[in-house]
Amino acid sequence: MKKTILFSALLISTLLSCKKSLPEDEPPPVLPPVKLEYSNLSVEQHKQSLEQNGTDLLKKINTLPDEKFIKALSNLSNLEPFMLQNSITAKQVMSVNSAAQAKNMSALFAAVTTVATKEGLSKYYGIFTWDKTNKKWVKTESTTKLEVVYPASAASTTNNAKLTMSYTAAAQTATVDGKVYELPSALTASLKVDDKEEMKLTSVFEYRADGSPSKSDINLTMGAFIFKVNVSSTTESAASTISFAKGTEELFSFITTGKGAFNISNVDGAERIGDVLKNANSTFNIMNIQLAGQVDLKAIDDVKRTLVNSNGKERNDKTIEAINKYSSIHAIYKKENAIIAKIDFAAREETTTYTYWDYYENKYITYSLTDYYQEPRMTFKDNSKLSFNTFFNSGFSKLISDIDIYKGRF
Repeated sequence: MKKTILFSALLISTLLSCKKSLPEDEPPPVLPPVKLEYSNLSVEQHKQSLEQNGTDLLKKINTLPDEKFIKALSNLSNLEPFMLQNSITAKQVMSVNSAAQAKNMSALFAAVTTVATKEGLSKYYGIFTWDKTNKKWVKTESTTKLEVVYPASAASTTNNAKLTMSYTAAAQTATVDGKVYELPSALTASLKVDDKEEMKLTSVFEYRADGSPSKSDINLTMGAFIFKVNVSSTTESAASTISFAKGTEELFSFITTGKGAFNISNVDGAERIGDVLKNANSTFNIMNIQLAGQVDLKAIDDVKRTLVNSNGKERNDKTIEAINKYSSIHAIYKKENAIIAKIDFAAREETTTYTYWDYYENKYITYSLTDYYQEPRMTFKDNSKLSFNTFFNSGFSKLISDIDIYKGRF
């Protein structure tokens, strides 16, 4: 898992940006830095707007499983392609197919950002053609690529699909937990159906001498959908952009820049994400909604370290006090350039009572346990405050209905 921490460090939060604090630091400035006015919409109107944003996103993503490459790769799986079973790159392509079919964005990101392998694709090079008559694969030697030629569907009468993959190894290797990993400098995978390219994955990587990445440029085209991951870093700073679009319309994006210690030796000894990432700025966009914030994690962590011996309620209350003091988070309408709500945290506790029969005392014993939570809360223009749970617990019937309609495809 440590070999993925460089990416994880850049994706620490969709809400937060952080800065390392000094003892004399003041609480962070209120974000967004450009002064915005609050939206004049009522709370119920905000719900309607957010619900529409969600249903619009569902409708856009819902067509992903209809893309032709999914059917073609699914049929390839049915033909038991033994030549793809051991290749990391080939597994990556099939993972993209599974994630896209399920519209699982997290799995899709994981599939396209697998950068370290024990051995390269070149070991598995060859051209494999499906022999429909004898129901077997016929191999032709190749020193430049792994290519699979096969029928795109069970109904196809010819081998009208071609999956081609190539790989170039980098000069550097990476050692993590005592294991040496070969690093790719370039990966390419292309799927054509009836001579039309339906899916293409290109990945270009650059590394420092210790094997930690200095640049990653990943582009995945899946029919009408485009998924991009771009990361660049020095030993002290890094920047990343993740975006997912349908045609020319961006559905979501995440942009972050940060400062830290981005090298293999530091990552290998890291026990927490803060050991790698010290300062960061980020924005997260979903359709017309943007989450913008700044959090001084160092200051909050310093407070939490003093609460180790505190009781549950005191620890929770003082942690919330620190979070609200050293953070500023807003939800914003992008097109309207208006604030939906300021987000902070409030204390919440739940007490559960248990009863059991004590055979030694020959009676029922009742006791209670209390759990303490930090609950996100929204403050609107009229200064009304609603917890996330209360806000989203009602008024989203259409979105829930749409999710029920689409859940078979998810």
